Formats: sequence, structure tokens, C-alpha cells
Amino acid sequence: MLDIAVCDDDACFSKYLLNLLYGLGEDYAIPLDVESFPDGRQLLERIRQGKRYDLIYLDIRMKDVDGLKAAEEIRETDWNVQLVYITSYEKYMKQVFDQAPIGFLLKPLKESEMERTFLHAVKVIGNHDTFYRFRYNREDYKIPVRDILYFEKQLRKVYIVSTSWKYWEYRSLEEIKEALDRSRGHFFRIHKSYLVNYGHIVRLGSAEVEMSNKKILPISRTYRKEVSEQMKKLMGTW
Repeated sequence: MLDIAVCDDDACFSKYLLNLLYGLGEDYAIPLDVESFPDGRQLLERIRQGKRYDLIYLDIRMKDVDGLKAAEEIRETDWNVQLVYITSYEKYMKQVFDQAPIGFLLKPLKESEMERTFLHAVKVIGNHDTFYRFRYNREDYKIPVRDILYFEKQLRKVYIVSTSWKYWEYRSLEEIKEALDRSRGHFFRIHKSYLVNYGHIVRLGSAEVEMSNKKILPISRTYRKEVSEQMKKLMGTW
């Protein structure tokens, strides 16, 4: 199931886009759940409530909170969601790329371009949507790797801190790291007690990181060089 948001202040266009999306979902056998928002403020309120989307279509020019402002706030906590900008004005193309959109569609919409962008987004989302499997309270669980913020070792337990819940299991961080290395997530050690998800780091200091849930975690001296090297690789600054 793909969770998709459409944010556009033109009600007729939003309805048209929803119909296109559900049509593509049927054509390619992709289950979709699409929500529509008339402005960026309502979209942000839904996200602040904890809703996570795989793909968001954003109109750039809207009253109150426009697509650019909405994207800036979304990116403060979520670098996994795929963004597609929609506008009638080609001049905005240069302004949007700081938020790493996966597509840019011009009105009036060409359905062939819409389909191509949608399928590209689905492919990228699929490449990142792997799961971490574990046993918790005698039951088997699997949660998307992208939703895990970090793992924290406390005595024999390792706590799994996700965007929506906190679990624990009896497993070493070394074993967890090996399992995650086989997924498409990017996790690395910052401390003997912490294994963190790069996608949820919002601030990196010399001795600490701030995660997307505002939690501050320490970087131990032992791991500082490794953290620096990993960050350079992931940010493409070699």
C-alpha cells in the first residue's frame, strides 16, 4: 500500500489528479490510499499528527502555506518521502531543488509525464521500503526500515525506537547491524550503545546527533572518525 497526499488549492484539479492516481494504481496493480488537502497548512497538521506518506504531490502557489514552505517543514523531519511539485509556472523550477523533489510537473498536466513520474517514484519507494524483522512479546514483527530512528542497547535488551512506537528485543547491536547492512537503509554506530538511521539525523555535531524526534544522542570518541567518514559517503562529499 502506497500512502499518497495531494496538496492543491484547485479542487477540480485535485479531483482530476486523484482519479489519475487511482487509475494508475489499477493499471499497475499498486494499492493506493490517497488523501487530498486544499493547502499546505492542513497537510502539515496531518503530518504533525504522525501521518507518514510515501509520495506527496505539492502545488507551489497556494494561499497561506505554499508548497515551498510546506516542503521545507516536511524535510525537517522526513527525507524519505518523495516529493513531486506541480505548478503552472516554469520559473519556479530552480527554487525547488533544495528539497530534493523526485519530479516537477507543469500545468496543464500531460498524462504521459504524470505516469512516467509516478512509476519512477514507485520504483524509488520500492527500493527503500525494506523491513526489519524481530520478535517482541512472543510475537513476530516487521516494520519499515525507514521508520526506525535508532537502536539503543541497555544491558541485555536493545530498544528499537521508531516513528510511532518503541519495541525491544534480545539481540546484539553487531547482529542488528549485519541484518541492516543487507537492507537498503543506512545505519551506523555512533556509540557502543547506539546504532542510528542516517535518514532521521537532523543535526550532526562533533560530539552528538539530534534525531528527528528531537532526541539528542552522544557520539563517543571511539566512533567519531567512523561517523565522519560515513556521513561524507552518504552526503556524496568524497
